Amino acid sequence: MPSVIADVKVERDPPPKPEEHVTEIRANFISLGGGVVLAITIVATLFLVFSLLIPMVGTLQLAIIAILALACWVYTINRFSERFRLVDGTLEFNVALGRSQKFQLEQVTALRLTDFGWSLNGDFYVFEISVAERSQPIQIGLGPCWRRQDLTAFIDTVGRFLEKTNQEN
Repeated sequence: MPSVIADVKVERDPPPKPEEHVTEIRANFISLGGGVVLAITIVATLFLVFSLLIPMVGTLQLAIIAILALACWVYTINRFSERFRLVDGTLEFNVALGRSQKFQLEQVTALRLTDFGWSLNGDFYVFEISVAERSQPIQIGLGPCWRRQDLTAFIDTVGRFLEKTNQEN
C-alpha cells in the first residue's frame, strides 16, 4: 500500500488589488453583532405584543416589558445609525442619538481600533483618535453592529490620507 512520505505545497499570494478608497462606512445588521441585537429587539417586542394579548399580565409587568422593548428599539436604532465619513480632509463620526464629531486630518496624529468583544457597556469596538492639541486620545465607542473588515478598510484609507497630508506639509 503506497503512503506519502513528503508533500510540498507552495502557496502564492493573491495578486495585489488596486487601491480602493473606502471613504464612508456605516454599521448595519448584516453582521454577527447586528443580528444578535436585532434578534433581542424582536424578542422583546414579541414579549410586549404577547403581554398585551394575555389578560393575566398585570399593569406593572406590562409597563416593565414596554420600557424594556422601547429601550431595545432605541439602542438598536442608535447603534445601526453609527457612521464614519472622510470628506475633504475631515474625519466625521455621526450617530442618531449622540453627538457628531469632526476631526481635521491635519490635527490627527494617530488612530487605533480596539476590539473588546462583548462588554458590559455595549461597546464592541473602541476607535481612538489622537489629536495634536489634546494629551489624551478621543475615544469613540462603537456598537456590535460593525463588520471588522469594513472598519479596517476604512482605517487603512484614513491612514493613507494621513500619510499624504503629512507628506504635503
